[in-house]
Amino acid sequence: MKKTLFVLSLFIIIINVFTPVERLTAIPAEPGKYQEWLDQAKAIMEEQPEKAMTLIRDALMIIDENDDPLAASKAYFLLGEVYYYLDELDETIANYQKAVDINVASGNDMTPEHINLLGNLGYMYDVLDQKLIALDYYEKALKIAREIGQKDEIAANLANISQLKTIQGYYEEALVDMEEALVIDRESGDESVIATDLNTIGRVYESVGMYDKAIDYLEQALEIDRRLNMEDKMAIRYNSLGLAYKGWGKYDKALEYFEKALQIDRDLKKEEKIALRQANIGSTYMEMQEPDKAILFLEEGAGYFLKKQLPSYCATTLNDLGRCYLQKKDYEKAEKSFLQSAEISRKNGLQRFLMNSLDYLSRLYRESGQYQKAFIALSEFVMLKDSVFNEESQKKVAEFNAKYKLDQKQQENELLRKDHALSQKRHIVVILIFSLSALLLVILLLALLVRLKGNQNRRLFAEKENEKLKMVIEQRNRELTYNALCIIKNNETVAKMAETIEEAIESGKDPSNLNHLVRKLQHIERDKNWNEFEIRFTKTHQVFYDTLNARFPDLTPNEKKICAFLKLNMSTKDIASITHQSVHSLNVARTRLRRKLGIDQTDENLVNFLSSL
Repeated sequence: MKKTLFVLSLFIIIINVFTPVERLTAIPAEPGKYQEWLDQAKAIMEEQPEKAMTLIRDALMIIDENDDPLAASKAYFLLGEVYYYLDELDETIANYQKAVDINVASGNDMTPEHINLLGNLGYMYDVLDQKLIALDYYEKALKIAREIGQKDEIAANLANISQLKTIQGYYEEALVDMEEALVIDRESGDESVIATDLNTIGRVYESVGMYDKAIDYLEQALEIDRRLNMEDKMAIRYNSLGLAYKGWGKYDKALEYFEKALQIDRDLKKEEKIALRQANIGSTYMEMQEPDKAILFLEEGAGYFLKKQLPSYCATTLNDLGRCYLQKKDYEKAEKSFLQSAEISRKNGLQRFLMNSLDYLSRLYRESGQYQKAFIALSEFVMLKDSVFNEESQKKVAEFNAKYKLDQKQQENELLRKDHALSQKRHIVVILIFSLSALLLVILLLALLVRLKGNQNRRLFAEKENEKLKMVIEQRNRELTYNALCIIKNNETVAKMAETIEEAIESGKDPSNLNHLVRKLQHIERDKNWNEFEIRFTKTHQVFYDTLNARFPDLTPNEKKICAFLKLNMSTKDIASITHQSVHSLNVARTRLRRKLGIDQTDENLVNFLSSL
């Protein structure tokens, strides 16, 4: 085996001896010419993207990737930028990736330009809602930025990663990343960036219901914008504060900040922002049970959104408008608003907004005694919800597969970079072989064998990593199969109940029985939601569940459910809303729970006691 490798290595060296001669006799392209074209393309790409594309393609025809990889990488990057201005994101990604591949293969992947490329790729996948792949690129950019000490890129990528982690629900990790980004940006002294960081941290705290901390950070951001006299940013901060106070249930303060934001946007004549602020004010009045005031603002906002054809804003505002009319018992106008929102949602593929419209319609029809319509709306709601779940699950599987292929591509790039470096070293070895003694030749050949063995080990490692990725995908598929079986079972139940209701309608039975069946259908949906919640909660808080079951085995399933919500520090009002129980019933249940937990004769706080388990 060793003799074979020795002969093979010698053969490779002899062949490569002639390669440098060919490259020395080749006539290289004139760098100044294609660099000039690339610079021209960069200057005009936003206003004249087609002309810029022609200049870049002309440059690529004469650029040799091996002789000038930096120019080739720059050309593909600029071509990606041109496609971005043409709104062709797939082509943008393809050309960015080509530039990345060239940098990796040529060893130019530890530069600010390469970090920017990775960040741009992360942003593209973020826009396409492929969050896992976006996060992967941001983390790669962050890793290189840390290695070369590029602080501005460290902070920028930390902020991007934090926003994705907030969307995924990893709030603690998101806060850690943003706090580090804030420290770096404070060192740089750019106050506008610092204000943006503070605003982002505030919104993360708002997402977890820590409204006092959220407001503290948002007010710090507002103070900086005031000092810099940035009125457009001040309006954004006022609106963020309004949303935080609204989520906190402090509606008077929310209205105060929404009004300030509205006044600034009116002064700046930003029509879309004005409509958004009006919608926020209207929804706040709706939460305050003041539908007449709410309708005035919501109708103005909805009118603008309809005129400018902004479907998502239209659907949301019309749903809020319908809820206001429902509060006033004006069922005709409420139905009209909900149906209009549903029509816009269907036309524009806004399935989650359509789900809201169907849910509100079901409530309206039940309240107004139109039980058959209520059943139809609720059935469509349940079917749509299952459909959305399936689509999102399939999307996640596709994203996992895409990430798996991307990881394979990156591993190939890594091997390509190492092979490229090895190829360059082989050429050096060739020159040395014919100028040194036979003993030196043997030593160099042994070194080559060691390197080949190293490449083999790296390939084996890459194969093991691929197997791990396959196992992750298979586990996801098993989870999806289980969820699909649950959906089938629920659909069978819904179908049977539908047959029962149709028979009841045809036989002219008491409508109250139909209402009972509709509520039973709702219970099925709530039970399914609780089962999904319990599975995820148990995975996250396994120690808590084990301790609770071990120390208090006599707890009923409902009491364990209340313990889970209290562990998450949810209020009695929120628990009542989720479980559809009265606040009084929950207070009685909490008293009984304290007795079973053995703290009824103490001043121990129930939430603190559960948090300590």
